Amino acid sequence: MIRHLVLLGVGPGHWRFLQGLLKRRGADIAITLVTRQERYISRGALLRAVAGHLPMEDCGLPIEPLLRRVNVNWLDHNVKAVDAVTKVLLLDDGRELRFDWLSCEPEPLFDRTQAETFLPGARANGFFTRPAEAFCKLWPRVARLAVERPLRVAVICGGTEGVHWPRQKFAIELAFAVREAFAGSAVTLVTGGDTVASATSGALRSQVQRALRRQGITVLADGAVGIATQEVALRSGARLACDVPLLALAPQAAAFVSTSGLALDAGGFIALDGAQRSVSHSHVFASQFRSASTAPALAASLKAVMDGKPPSPSSTLKNGDATRTLQRVRCGKGQTIVSWRNWAWTSWLALVFNRTSSS
Repeated sequence: MIRHLVLLGVGPGHWRFLQGLLKRRGADIAITLVTRQERYISRGALLRAVAGHLPMEDCGLPIEPLLRRVNVNWLDHNVKAVDAVTKVLLLDDGRELRFDWLSCEPEPLFDRTQAETFLPGARANGFFTRPAEAFCKLWPRVARLAVERPLRVAVICGGTEGVHWPRQKFAIELAFAVREAFAGSAVTLVTGGDTVASATSGALRSQVQRALRRQGITVLADGAVGIATQEVALRSGARLACDVPLLALAPQAAAFVSTSGLALDAGGFIALDGAQRSVSHSHVFASQFRSASTAPALAASLKAVMDGKPPSPSSTLKNGDATRTLQRVRCGKGQTIVSWRNWAWTSWLALVFNRTSSS
């Protein structure tokens, strides 16, 4: 009997899993990928392209050649609904697709309508960083403007559920990449109200703050409440002059999640155990924010079920606990801040080691 695994989207977990199929693939399992994506764009490649180290058109890897090599069917569609109980999903063309296992790693969504409710002007004036393929097509226009004249760029964190470390980390790294690319421009990081790297250890927080100061990136522990032409309104009442407001907002769960019958977490995403498996439906897997830290666990779990084995919980702690997990923050110019528990150091050709108190 042929069993069916359906993958929704291509993030680091699914990409890692698909590459693993090059080495081994059972004949009794059919695999279907459902996505509108044409390229897999890793966060690291995107940041290198923004910084100017990689042509923007080359920062993504085409999906189709890999799918052809590992004999995975590709449906270029969106998903309208998922029924976790009957194991059926509904595609945007009205077709139903049955599955034995489902793994969800779709592109993180920035709902434009919802963003407009808490950040008026975002739809008309904001530069959304997702979807990544659309961002990559538009960013070269900004790069050309920066050659003509200095720009005022603001990287804006925020969302209806506050600011979480994975999202703020991306915003911090994006600010460093913009600074590296646009040396003569003004770069501001709007944190959403939190202290920079407040969810991490004191050692990492100190290193990140020093790097931001050293590279001349202005940090505003404030939130954006509106975007107009060449201006960002802040929660404090101040107004920030801005030519390019880059929106690194907190993503929302895909629309089908709320009606899927799956147990959800406080943020409205699929509630997962340590094996990246739904706590309510063991045949459903997911990765919430396409995090590289959870990619090995998701890929290993999918391989395990294909082999008829129970997935093993990962020893890696959840994304939200950034004080105890190994963290890496790219800070431009070939430098990376690395931290483990109360230790943090900056790597650049040689390691410069530094330890500060976490209190």
